[in-house]
Amino acid sequence: MDTGITVIQQRNLWCITTAHTSYVIGSADGLLLNVYWGARLSSAEDVPNAQLSTAASSHDTSLSNSPEEYPTYSGMRYGEIALAAILSDGSRHIECRNTAYTIDDSDSQRPVLLLFMEDSIAQLQITLRYQADIANDVIARSVIIKNIGTTPITLTRMFSAAWNLPRMMEPVKMTTLAGAWGREVQQYVTTLAPQTVTLESRSGITGFTHAPYMLLECETSPNVWAFSLGWSGSWIMRVTQSIFNLITVTGGVHDFDSEWTLQNDQEWVTPQFFGVYATSQSKASQLLASHAREHILPETHKHTAVPILFNSWETAAFQVNEQQQMQLAETAADLGAELFVMDDGWFCGRNSDHAGLGDWTADPVKFPNGVRLLAQRAHELGMQFGIWVEPEMVNPDSDLYRAHPEWVYHYAGRRRSESRNQLVLNMCRNDVKEYIYAQLVALIGQNTVDYMKWDMNRPISEPGWPEHPELGKEIWIRHTLAVYEIMDRLRIVFPQLRIESCASGGGRIDYEILRRADQVWLSDNTDADDRLTMFEGYMRYLPGRVMQNWVTDAPNFLTRSQIPMRFRAHAAMLGNMAIGAAIDRLSETDYFELQSAVEFYKNTVRNIAQNGNFTLLCSWKSGISAIQCAYKKEIALFLFRKHTAYGTSIPPIRLCDLAENKLYAVKQSGAAEYIRSGSYLMHIGVEQALPKRGPYQSDIIIIKQID
Repeated sequence: MDTGITVIQQRNLWCITTAHTSYVIGSADGLLLNVYWGARLSSAEDVPNAQLSTAASSHDTSLSNSPEEYPTYSGMRYGEIALAAILSDGSRHIECRNTAYTIDDSDSQRPVLLLFMEDSIAQLQITLRYQADIANDVIARSVIIKNIGTTPITLTRMFSAAWNLPRMMEPVKMTTLAGAWGREVQQYVTTLAPQTVTLESRSGITGFTHAPYMLLECETSPNVWAFSLGWSGSWIMRVTQSIFNLITVTGGVHDFDSEWTLQNDQEWVTPQFFGVYATSQSKASQLLASHAREHILPETHKHTAVPILFNSWETAAFQVNEQQQMQLAETAADLGAELFVMDDGWFCGRNSDHAGLGDWTADPVKFPNGVRLLAQRAHELGMQFGIWVEPEMVNPDSDLYRAHPEWVYHYAGRRRSESRNQLVLNMCRNDVKEYIYAQLVALIGQNTVDYMKWDMNRPISEPGWPEHPELGKEIWIRHTLAVYEIMDRLRIVFPQLRIESCASGGGRIDYEILRRADQVWLSDNTDADDRLTMFEGYMRYLPGRVMQNWVTDAPNFLTRSQIPMRFRAHAAMLGNMAIGAAIDRLSETDYFELQSAVEFYKNTVRNIAQNGNFTLLCSWKSGISAIQCAYKKEIALFLFRKHTAYGTSIPPIRLCDLAENKLYAVKQSGAAEYIRSGSYLMHIGVEQALPKRGPYQSDIIIIKQID
């Protein structure tokens, strides 16, 4: 079948065909079922008809074991449910049937299929939306839920999709990314069994407990399905395998302590849920990352080089001042930085994390001329200027809180839980939103700010709004929408502004925040050793150009590890290289080595690492990491070794996805360039030359195809 969306009208089938995959939906008795999802089918004749499963018993019902595209809570459904609601009469029965469809193929590379369903009694309309990324084999699903009646409908579960895998007898392995502060996205692999596994965040942000990502892989055949959810608040993903080998993945906005009420003619649009089929884990990762890079990131900067930034935090912490920052700016520029970012500590009362949040004006003692003079100096030195903010937060010790204690989430008469000495502003209030927006507009506009690091250093608690108790369970959602709204408005007023998403490290990283954030802060843990482990998790769904990596001090503040500057710099080049070290205290040797590394990254590595596709050739858990990044006709091969086991050298590293009969020029540090064929490099490998002895050795080998 041709790529795009094909309708087989007489058989009630809709076929979404991408470059390498087919996704087929069918209607049986008005119910929408998944018919097939896997490798691309060649003909419509290959597509089976939609068919409900046969009930195995009076308990094992047909609906419980049928691969529905969007199962609703009704009838004898005891499997996964994507939608649940309470109607005005108190009933909770939603039974929808397919009524129509439309196709929008005005963009032939990203066509959209809309399947309309309706419950005429509940007066609820559901529209299933599928957008295909033809080149990258990614399908983005979402749902529009509309109240077409006259009485309110309260949604108690409103997932974005139900994905069904083909039934199979072979075992299926699941890879997930779990973590905590300072140890984000650790990979865990388990084998599915007849059970339900839940990944989630209940904290009001994307969170650390799990990343919104899941990969399912057949144990013996080359079949892989990967998923990622785009939502920056509390979320959930579930995978259920039935005893009858039906595997269903659902997910969306978390239904814990959460609901959303639709009045007459109102609609709710769910977050997008992304799925991809591929024949290997690395291919699935590359397809998701390419989709994000090409179709999710903000348009303004996604085709330009990400600047190398210097951040002041590890140099000065809260003790920033005008003279010190001016001097650091000169040093940063000399090292090759292109963006100077002043982190926490610049605003009124901010000498520690105990005070000041919410009062977003420059401390007159630290900055008697305001921030504008520092921004001006950064620009004179040829750098852009950035600044740290935490707009959603307030310290009780602040002018803002003293004036408006009612502006935080709380329950009347209850204790307000502080974390990191701060409370969360009620972003659902229009007056709070407008205050934050006005403060940020003034800060950015008056100081010619080019880059904003938006942080969030605690989760939401006591999600109450005493003036509007009826909205209590909507707070989790409204808060996230308010963050999106403010970022969107800022981008309209300041279209050249770059935004970095941070939440105590990697606490707010997902595909929806990436529509607004050009970069993400992966972890407060900047130890190069630990970061290599985290990179293997993040590369599963993030493109290199969003991953911010600092070169920081040794010993590292968290792990106290002593890692050579060369290794730290090379690890930072896996994405966006940046500088976070105390640059005013570097040894002369480290200073010049860092300066040289920045120049090498700019001239040789940056274009590949920010725009290319990563492939993991050897995992860091072995003590050796080999990572290939390919962009057009260039490859950067990143090599890292923790220590020399038994004094032995690393065997040749075999590359992948080269042109067998093409020639490639290979250049590694301190060695003459040599020529090898693609066949040689894939089957025999690159003869690397790391020293045989010594801990933390690294190199970046550049390989270019010869025309």
